[in-house]
Amino acid sequence: MGKKLKALIACCLPVVYTACGSMTAAGSDQPALLIEVTPEVIEELQQALVDASSGAPVTIADDVFTKSSLLALEQGRLADGPGRPLTGRDLLAPRIFRLVKNAQGCWLVREADSQRWSLRNASCVSENG
Repeated sequence: MGKKLKALIACCLPVVYTACGSMTAAGSDQPALLIEVTPEVIEELQQALVDASSGAPVTIADDVFTKSSLLALEQGRLADGPGRPLTGRDLLAPRIFRLVKNAQGCWLVREADSQRWSLRNASCVSENG
């Protein structure tokens, strides 16, 4: 391989790598809404939320992510027979998730750490129109 070709590769490789990496960067994410909520989409969302919640069961509404890109999941708590919290109050903050879209599709993002799950069955549009 000639010196000119090696220099060209050394020069351009970081640019190509950076361009590829930016395609999935959070900076290209837009808050999104679901276009259609099908049983397959609900199932996929529930599985992603269970995975994000360390296996804890999750129940979501049939109109999830149709009016807002944010979802707050309350964490389970211990209660007595009548349903009062055993500690007297609920100290656990809800887990916040956001539906976003980018060039690769729809994603569920956990706000606390920006971990994301791809939603292959979902179709979404930008929340901002």
